Amino acid sequence: MKLQVRRRTCEVVTAWRRYNHVRGRRPVYDDPDADRLRAAFDPLLGNVRDDVAHAGYFSLDATRLPWTPTGLTVRAGQQVSWFAVGRLWRSRPRDLWIRPQLGLWCRLGETGTVFNSTHDTNTFQAEADAELYLATQFPGQFAEPNGRVQPPLQVYDAADGGFAVLVVIWRDRAEAALQTMARTGDPFGLLSMELARRTDPPGTPPGWHFLWFLGVSDIFSAAADDGCIRCRTQGNVGILQKDIVLPLASDTVLQWDWMVSALPSRLREDTSASHDYLSIAVEFENGRDITYYWSWELPEQHGYWCPLPTWRDREFHVVVRSGTRQLGEWLSETRNLFEDYALYMGKPPGRILRVWLIASSRWQRFEGDMTIRNVRLISSRGTVVIA
Repeated sequence: MKLQVRRRTCEVVTAWRRYNHVRGRRPVYDDPDADRLRAAFDPLLGNVRDDVAHAGYFSLDATRLPWTPTGLTVRAGQQVSWFAVGRLWRSRPRDLWIRPQLGLWCRLGETGTVFNSTHDTNTFQAEADAELYLATQFPGQFAEPNGRVQPPLQVYDAADGGFAVLVVIWRDRAEAALQTMARTGDPFGLLSMELARRTDPPGTPPGWHFLWFLGVSDIFSAAADDGCIRCRTQGNVGILQKDIVLPLASDTVLQWDWMVSALPSRLREDTSASHDYLSIAVEFENGRDITYYWSWELPEQHGYWCPLPTWRDREFHVVVRSGTRQLGEWLSETRNLFEDYALYMGKPPGRILRVWLIASSRWQRFEGDMTIRNVRLISSRGTVVIA
């Protein structure tokens, strides 16, 4: 009970601080609805009508549980583009929202695998004949790759806003039609966004993959010449994973060098609405992970279970650096995983399964910037180089 009271007090105080941070500085958002999206795009689609097989405009309400059938059937091999505007609001007074890149998801058919885009726009090629489904989703709510949503579902009841989406199914390749449309207009910057995304698609560092239910992003990049992984985030979230199956021994340590140049939070990170941070994590065979991060203000060695409802009792956060001193410097870290698990989480499991890189800046939307290198797992059995 005392822990619950302390947690609730922390949430209230942090919410009040966030409100005061943005009070008087919140911009006025003028997000177009589906009618405005149609009025802007219809003339441009008319210029490429021979290239369009089907098109439709959709309004996705933030309070509606996934999924929304579009009535549009895609054939295997066809290319499909979407263009989306709007916001999913968690709190208007605190200016907490996410954009389509993070909150708009798609699947083909009722049991298809869910996917998102690295931008508010996307173009993809269908792998099968199926009806197209769209959904709004707060990160972490998908329980299965087919899009089944997991509790708690109250997040949808309390949500606000939504997205307006244009979906275009092309008869042939999309590129030429998109360029033709862009020569006569660029509604809400969406055409230039999609053309830029297609021209310079983000790459995933070799051997790493994204955590499927948070989706893809352009947060992470690898520099071939120095072995570093660069992480830049602003208004989004992503988890990069590398599968590493190793025994967890009493002398197993995680070592890494990092340079954190900007922190994505201006508040303590242990509430769900201020949980923006950069970290490296290790996942164990019991499904839990321990993640080490640099906090804006929480003290070093402070630890806590993740405040997000779908991550509680699954992920434990440990502060290894605090404050703004030494930002922009290369620093080296060493953590004994066995000892940290025993201290913070209980009896250690037998094996390590993965190493993660985590970036979150979805709520406060400050820039986060981290470069990491020389990541290693070391024990008496030897050394495993991660990155």
